[in-house]
Amino acid sequence: VVVLGSCERLNYINGKYVTPPPGGGSGGGNGGSGNNPPNSNPYPDPNLTWNYGPRMDGQTEYVYSIKLKNLSVVESWVLGKPELKYIITTEEGDPFASDYIPKDLIPSREVLENNFISIKIPMFTWHWNIYGNFYIIHWIEVDDFGQTFTFKRTYSVTFDGVTFSKTVTFTYKAADDIFGYKSITIEDRSKVYTVTYPGSNKSAYLYFGITYK
Repeated sequence: VVVLGSCERLNYINGKYVTPPPGGGSGGGNGGSGNNPPNSNPYPDPNLTWNYGPRMDGQTEYVYSIKLKNLSVVESWVLGKPELKYIITTEEGDPFASDYIPKDLIPSREVLENNFISIKIPMFTWHWNIYGNFYIIHWIEVDDFGQTFTFKRTYSVTFDGVTFSKTVTFTYKAADDIFGYKSITIEDRSKVYTVTYPGSNKSAYLYFGITYK
């Protein structure tokens, strides 16, 4: 288990990465337990562009853009904009990076359903010798009420011809909606991923672009 300091989870302010204040910012809970750094709403990097080159050690991973089709499956119109949260687990550690997409970056439900919204927020700085060769990202639409449950699942991730097993564990509330997951390795390039939440009549589809800088 890798014990992380808050310096591993940075905010982007006025062109610089800075350590978030202890206890995090507004707009979300503590985002997990154990060795998680403090939560905060990260600031977008307006100068970020889509990186077509290979990943390099020590670059920062970003959520570049999001789109959520069939939003009403996971969030009623009455409740307004969704509270979307990601949880990251690396090869070498417990879940350590989790945060909410700031609602002020989502213009409206209609825009989110029909267009990719530019987010450009940093998630974590990927040092390969610390965090390993891959990470797993889960997405949740958070309502934050009801009984607390523990999510636990073991995944297989193939890297450089070798298959690794990784168990992911985190807590969630009964009313929360857990989308699928994606695994990302150091060999992957920038990409738009899709995860789904199966509703009773139709599924919700969350599209998210991941890039690095």
